[in-house]
Amino acid sequence: MLIGDRLQTRDRPDRGPALSQQSSSQPPLAQSTHPRGKIGASVVSEISRLFNMGYRIVPLGKGADGRGPLARFQGQKRLPLELVLQKLAETNSENYAIDLVGLVVIDVDTDTPEAHAYVERRFGRSAFVIKSPKGTHYWYRLQGGAKPKVASGNKIRVGAIAIDIKSGKNELIAGPCARRLDGGQYLPVSVNLPPPANLPIFVDKEPPVPIEISGTFASRAPIGTRNDIIIKKAVEFCGYVDSQEELFNELCALRTLEFDHPETFPDIQVLGVAKWAWQLRLEGKLSFRGRSAVKVSYDLTSALMQIKNDGPNALMLYHKAQHDHAAKRRWFALDAEKMASAKIFPFGRDAIVRATKILVKQGVLEQRSIPIVIKGGLTGLRYEYRLTGRGEGFKDYINPRNQGPEFTVIDGGVS
Repeated sequence: MLIGDRLQTRDRPDRGPALSQQSSSQPPLAQSTHPRGKIGASVVSEISRLFNMGYRIVPLGKGADGRGPLARFQGQKRLPLELVLQKLAETNSENYAIDLVGLVVIDVDTDTPEAHAYVERRFGRSAFVIKSPKGTHYWYRLQGGAKPKVASGNKIRVGAIAIDIKSGKNELIAGPCARRLDGGQYLPVSVNLPPPANLPIFVDKEPPVPIEISGTFASRAPIGTRNDIIIKKAVEFCGYVDSQEELFNELCALRTLEFDHPETFPDIQVLGVAKWAWQLRLEGKLSFRGRSAVKVSYDLTSALMQIKNDGPNALMLYHKAQHDHAAKRRWFALDAEKMASAKIFPFGRDAIVRATKILVKQGVLEQRSIPIVIKGGLTGLRYEYRLTGRGEGFKDYINPRNQGPEFTVIDGGVS
């Protein structure tokens, strides 16, 4: 979800139809003459196709994770196609999003048969489905313009089922064929996304029932304690979320479920806490214990375990580097001498040096050398490193079949 100021750009307003309007005439076809740079032809083609059908396209590529908007609407109905492609070409980004005015997307995080059956039973299973790196997106058209009540809390949690509902102005969802900085891609499952008017109408067959809570709200955080609680939780959540946006969503859910009179604790206040905590994480000022997590693909783990002695050491070093530096994606030093003195690992300086070289060879770490001047006018080199994003997650989902030893590989997923 895009928070804060509206999207803005200095270019003239585009006069294409708003998505909530149903017009029998198609918008005039837009042609782009801007050089694509390193952007794939399929991404450019898909963005142009969606723009010509009336979708509001937002170029992404800003920030450490490459998911921040590169341009803003500022009262315009849409960003010009030429501007969208220009911004993507300037940053070599293939990531873009669609603003969900007049639309609803059901984002299924738990990609299981139970979750998909729940979506079909409650909302009707849309034929227009996009496979995300960690789940599935079902697309619908919103009738009447009012944001559905189920989207106000943004999340559905039923047992092991985790679903997010996205809808409305300034609510963004990744577009078809978009590719994230970490390599994750959003691929149509069977058919391409059609014009908005051709999407099925969103219907919630189980509208939320207001919950009446009697008594003194003893189980909820009372006014006067809420700010301290959300600050503490923000620091805790930073240990296992991947972006400021995800942190904001988690804090909003906390506010809705656990605060007394949550309507008096506005989104802008939650956003302020999320920005503050995430900045501390980017600056390396938070120390996570217990619940922090790192993402390591089985392929990388298997490759390192085959390297006698130093392979497992390299895996431990990778865990430490990702834990400390994955959020900011910046250059950092690996001082083997200091790490050995601090006894961070059960092995010494030379083993740390060898483990570092292994991670560079595996493509997990990128290395650069910086000339330095030593005492007496002597020169030398200092090495710095940056996480490349390789080794974080899977390239395929493998689903064993319960009926027998066979298994199915579903291509295209990136965790």
